[in-house]
Amino acid sequence: ISDCSCENTRGILVGVVDGGVLEDVVVSNIILRNPVNHPLFVRQAARLRAPAGTTVGACRRVQFDNIQVSGADGRYPCGVQGIPDAPVMDVSFSNVHVVSSGGGTAEDAARTPKETREASLEVSFMGTLPAYGFYGRNVRGLSLTGCTFDVEKPDARPAIVLDDVKGDRIDGFPASAVVQKMARK
Repeated sequence: ISDCSCENTRGILVGVVDGGVLEDVVVSNIILRNPVNHPLFVRQAARLRAPAGTTVGACRRVQFDNIQVSGADGRYPCGVQGIPDAPVMDVSFSNVHVVSSGGGTAEDAARTPKETREASLEVSFMGTLPAYGFYGRNVRGLSLTGCTFDVEKPDARPAIVLDDVKGDRIDGFPASAVVQKMARK
């Protein structure tokens, strides 16, 4: 998916929920204005509304590069979410610049989003997420390089929240000030 300009859309959401494999996807040179949901999101679940015997699918090797987002809803950051037995694998975000409304509260920052294995591809069921820029859960191999997440109003949430993410490379964000690693419960 490349060289697109989108306005008032649901953003770009890719993933697998009914078995199958999503792999080697590149999203590049995109302008998103006023997305009404998460601007960029990768989702792996196990709804499995498919023929009997269908197994959990796989979601791997997805790249987002050179993407400009403005007017994003502060409740919905970019992100990646897998499930414990089928994490999303090897996702990279490079040169992604997002401006959202912000306004998140300390209560929002303390939230642990519902983890629904059988959910659809749509991720707004998680509600307001505990990060204003990027949220990752159940991921193996995540890279954020040259990315910025700006807010129009002050936001009490950290820019990035990672939960059960292994093999992460987050460049340009001071871990002590902005990146929060949540313990598995």
